[in-house]
Amino acid sequence: MEDAYYDPALFYDVELDFRTPRLESNSASPIGQSQKRSHSPSLPLLQLSDWDEDLLYDEFPPTCIHYSIEWDLRLNTGKRLMKLMYNPELEQDLVLAPGAYWDKSWKKKLEDRLKKKTPATKCYEPEEANFVISVSDRAETNFSKSYPDFDINWKEVEKQLQIWSPLFRGGRKLHIKVVFVYKPSKDVPQFIRDMIYKKDRLNEQRKESSKKRKRRDSFIDSYPIHITNVLPGPSNQASAVALTGPPKDIDVDEWDIPEPRDDAIELYGIFHCARVSSDIWKASIRKAVAFTFQQGLDLKYMYMCQQQCVEIFVNAGILPGIAESWVRDVKKWVDNVNNGTI
Repeated sequence: MEDAYYDPALFYDVELDFRTPRLESNSASPIGQSQKRSHSPSLPLLQLSDWDEDLLYDEFPPTCIHYSIEWDLRLNTGKRLMKLMYNPELEQDLVLAPGAYWDKSWKKKLEDRLKKKTPATKCYEPEEANFVISVSDRAETNFSKSYPDFDINWKEVEKQLQIWSPLFRGGRKLHIKVVFVYKPSKDVPQFIRDMIYKKDRLNEQRKESSKKRKRRDSFIDSYPIHITNVLPGPSNQASAVALTGPPKDIDVDEWDIPEPRDDAIELYGIFHCARVSSDIWKASIRKAVAFTFQQGLDLKYMYMCQQQCVEIFVNAGILPGIAESWVRDVKKWVDNVNNGTI
């Protein structure tokens, strides 16, 4: 038998393709989708002038872009990136353009959450906002962008949503994920600056007055002290509470409360407000400050007559827990002032 004869011409009519074979499917290819986007009209993003808060915008087919936002809050401590939220905040089915939504409520939500999660005595400044915009279509690459100092280019963000609006019209979901990163600021809060200024002024006055006189306050006298306060009761009837003298087991010789004494009450209130974040608690503390002024209560007398003073403040409408700490933390505040820790 003759050997088979190889004729290259017999094989030249087949063009070899060394690329990965494509699988046929019903879904459009990326090229087809791009062509579809180029021919499909783009849906609008509503601005504040076009948006009606009372409308549901649930038309089918949709008349505007719908999208969702998932945002998180983190703090750059210099050593690590610390999460400030247990779970990201998710807001769905938004139609207001992201930039307009930021101005309307998103920015305030972020700032409120930062205040709630961080100490009131410290300042924080924006470091960067990391955006990832995606569409539920595997053929599309996510849009990722970092904006330093929260200087967000909202036109760029909104343009990407509009590019994908034909896909949204076809049933795809649009999603924006943002991680906001803050860092500690070297700036000192204004109320802390005011407190430092008042503290320095009070220290100077205290030094001058200590040179002129050496006296013990009347509350260490062996005789009981009686302070009568008339307060409105629950039934708008007046009630009187008598305060007795200080307990004998408390040594007051080393006490040195800043003067003037009325300024000391204001500084003491700032000390308490700086340690809480609740607006309700702060309002009760400010009420305690005002009531202390109105009743002419000296911080020393108030501390030495704790049980009676707590009852007085509670009857005046101060929250019971705030009344307890307001009366019993005087010595702690005095120690901090004298030690220079506040």
